Amino acid sequence: MLMLGVTMVIFTSAQASGKVVVSCHDIGGGVAELRYDASGESVLVGAFALDITVDGGSTIESLFDYMVGESTSEDPGYGIFPGRFREFIDPDNPNWNHPDYNPLAWPDDPGALPGLGTYGITIEMGSLYEGAENAPLVSDTLLRFAIDWHSALAVNVEISLNELRGGVVMEDASPADVDLVGCVLVPEPGTILLLGLGAVMINKKAKSNPRQRHARTGK
Repeated sequence: MLMLGVTMVIFTSAQASGKVVVSCHDIGGGVAELRYDASGESVLVGAFALDITVDGGSTIESLFDYMVGESTSEDPGYGIFPGRFREFIDPDNPNWNHPDYNPLAWPDDPGALPGLGTYGITIEMGSLYEGAENAPLVSDTLLRFAIDWHSALAVNVEISLNELRGGVVMEDASPADVDLVGCVLVPEPGTILLLGLGAVMINKKAKSNPRQRHARTGK
């Protein structure tokens, strides 16, 4: 039987048996990894709709290392992207390799965050598979994303459910009991040094320009 996780977005009164943990991890170089663990549940997650935000003036610049298309035993995962599916995928002859087919919700969709190059993104990922042997893993990485520090010395990454777009739903259509765990990204010493040198140069340039100094001080 074909299992399509993204269609199961109707909440019921059924209660989840455990917890789904969605967590962020700093893997260095301004890159964070988004992981899930549903080992406490009796059924698999059917779909994710999550908001990811960063602070301190930083921005999310790209996302990558996500699975695309139908889940198989060789390449299991959540590769169905509801927000983009209708635009780029022909169900009768799907081309999963379209460059614009990705987990990002369109920025102008209801409830979606503004997207890449800003403080926040909304991602939507679901499962499609035939046979239990092709199901997504109970726990795995969903994707990775890169940030631009913009002189921030640390960046808090927060994960939240996008309830308007479905949140996290199990394959039996029940809402999941979810723990959301953010993370803090801290640049390597070399990056901190470059950021510090940049700030020093900007300050030095401002002090050497009387007109700019007048504008800053109001004197």
